[in-house]
Amino acid sequence: MPANALENSLSPYLRLHKDNPVAWRTWGPEALAEAEAAGKAIFLSIGYSGCHWCHVLNQESFSDPEIAALIHEHFIPILLDREERPDIDQFYQSILPLLGVGGGWPLNLFLAPDGAPFFVSQYAPKEERLGVQSFRSVLSEAAALWSERNAQALDQAGAMRRQIEEQYGADLAASPDNIQLDLAALRTAQRYDIFFGGLVGFPKFQLACQLELLWRAWLRTGSGPREFPSR
Repeated sequence: MPANALENSLSPYLRLHKDNPVAWRTWGPEALAEAEAAGKAIFLSIGYSGCHWCHVLNQESFSDPEIAALIHEHFIPILLDREERPDIDQFYQSILPLLGVGGGWPLNLFLAPDGAPFFVSQYAPKEERLGVQSFRSVLSEAAALWSERNAQALDQAGAMRRQIEEQYGADLAASPDNIQLDLAALRTAQRYDIFFGGLVGFPKFQLACQLELLWRAWLRTGSGPREFPSR
C-alpha cells in the first residue's frame, strides 16, 4: 500500500492530513490511472483549512485506523484542497444539483476511475447520531454499490457523464487547464442577459477576452450559452 503522499504538499489543508493512516494521494492522472488498473472506485474528499466540519471529519474518521483500512480495501483515496484546486472543486460543486445534492464542504465523492461520480456524501459523524448516517456506513454503502452492484454503479456514473457532457460541455478526460477554462466560460455564459444583451449588470460593453473565452470553449465542446443551464 502506498504511503501517505501529503508530506511534501504545499497546501496547509493537505498537510493537516499528512499523519493520517489513510494513504492519501493527490489529484492527478497517476491516481486516476491507479484506480483504473486496480479496478477500484476513487474516494475523493474535498475541503479547505477554514472549514469546521472538514476538521471534525479529519479528527473523527480520517485519523481512525479502522476507517482507513476500510477506505484502502475498497477505494483509491484522494484528498483535494479547494483553495489549491478551485477548478476541480468548482467542477464537482457545479454538478451536485444533477445528483439532487446541495453544495458545501467537506464534499465526499465516490467516482468511477474516469472521474464520473456515482455516489456522494457530505459530512457524516463517525457514529450514527440523531438519525444521521455514520461515515463508516457511508463508506460501506458506496463500497457495496461498487463491488456488489457494479453494473448499477457504472450505469449511474455513465448517466452522470452524459449529463455533464450534454449540459456543461465538459470532457472529464480533458486536461485540467481545459476544464478550468470551460468552467470560466460556463460561468460567463450563465450571466448572459436574455432581455438587454451582453451580461447581466454593468458595464454592458463586452470585453474581447470574454468573447474569446466563449469562442474557444465552443470550439472545444460545441456548447454555447443556449446549451448552458440557467443560473
